[in-house]
Amino acid sequence: MAGEVHGSKAEFKVQNQAGTITAIGGGSSQSLDESIDTAEISKFLDTAKNYIAGLSDGTVSWDGNWNPTDVTLFRGIKQMVRTFEFYPAGNSTGNEKIAGSLIMTQLTRNSDIGDKVGMSVSFQLTGALTTTTI
Repeated sequence: MAGEVHGSKAEFKVQNQAGTITAIGGGSSQSLDESIDTAEISKFLDTAKNYIAGLSDGTVSWDGNWNPTDVTLFRGIKQMVRTFEFYPAGNSTGNEKIAGSLIMTQLTRNSDIGDKVGMSVSFQLTGALTTTTI
């Protein structure tokens, strides 16, 4: 069972309006989804489809507790390309760090009579990601 890490160690940082990488607090769920386009290159008489790899793409989603500090940060970076750092297993030596650039595409605040006030944010990746070991 070596290598397992509890999800509570994850960390997400994004560049604020002033250009400083800032940790986002209050998160309860976050994900970085990567995909690769493909183009079909099949031709007549082939017996199976054939493909070539295309461009990479991806999104980041973050859900958590509403707080005015994070709302202010997210509202301040609307329509801006910002850098980010994603630490799926925490920001400790030996762990993975994924970095790149993104654009915020959606900010949602939600209230439920029987639950906490929450918020969620969606981002579109732009450009290539870099993955390093801390």
